[in-house]
Amino acid sequence: NFDPNAVNGRYNRTCRTEAIPGMRRLRWPLTMTALVVAADVSGAAASDSPCMVLDLPANTTAEGFSEESCLEGSEIEHGGVCTTQCALGYRPTVHSLECIDGVLHPGSFGCEACESATRGWAWYRLTPSKLRNGTGALGAQLGELVFRRHGRNVKLGHASASSPAALDEDRGAGKAIDGNTQTQWSDEGLGPLSIKLACAVEFDHYSFVTAGDDPNRDPVRWRIEGSNDRGTSWALLHEYAAIDYPTPYERLKVLRDWFRVPQCLLTSARNNLQVCTSTEVLVQQRLAFPETPL
Repeated sequence: NFDPNAVNGRYNRTCRTEAIPGMRRLRWPLTMTALVVAADVSGAAASDSPCMVLDLPANTTAEGFSEESCLEGSEIEHGGVCTTQCALGYRPTVHSLECIDGVLHPGSFGCEACESATRGWAWYRLTPSKLRNGTGALGAQLGELVFRRHGRNVKLGHASASSPAALDEDRGAGKAIDGNTQTQWSDEGLGPLSIKLACAVEFDHYSFVTAGDDPNRDPVRWRIEGSNDRGTSWALLHEYAAIDYPTPYERLKVLRDWFRVPQCLLTSARNNLQVCTSTEVLVQQRLAFPETPL
């Protein structure tokens, strides 16, 4: 059982779990720093059984925890993965849980506050607006999207990526941020390619690597945006739209330019949620410059 009024605001308080019809009683403590969300099926778990996830009850005010514990939903198929998620401004202590014969491994995760001093965005999206062939009929592709900060690559290992119509699993959106330029993301249309992290990530430049096949599918115009409210609003970070960019015909080739992205200037922060001044405002105040490839 879970009483939000008894737990909210109190740390290291234990909640005694009780049996739920069709599920086996859980026997670990429930605390504000390590909220248990995983459960297995009752009795001896049958082979290939799905995992049922105990989500946080609706209207619960436990700080940091999301009502939906897994991005994939409350039932995870055998062999599947629960991508853990927390409330805005918090990140899970474990990135994913694997379902094996009705049991999630590991069996729990916690939610910890993001660093409020990080001046960046948690969600990004790259939207091609024109391909080399002049239309979006063939669909967009790229080998790798790369972020840098102070000249060093930013690791996106805990990020998830998605796009509306990836061609197949081998060319899904995650291939654009897997750190391997030999793989590629291919979409049936013009994206967008969305990248989602639990906490804001700072970077000051970005570029991308061409994919390994048809050069007619390479983007020559695009924009990149950032969001800190899970996609409710987006700030334009950079756009290449005035003319076609000379994307190289050579395959698996990084662009000749690294494109500068203005620093996220924090205007307010509440509940660990960052609000950044939009690039448009920064340009108006002469704190940034539009379309500035270096």
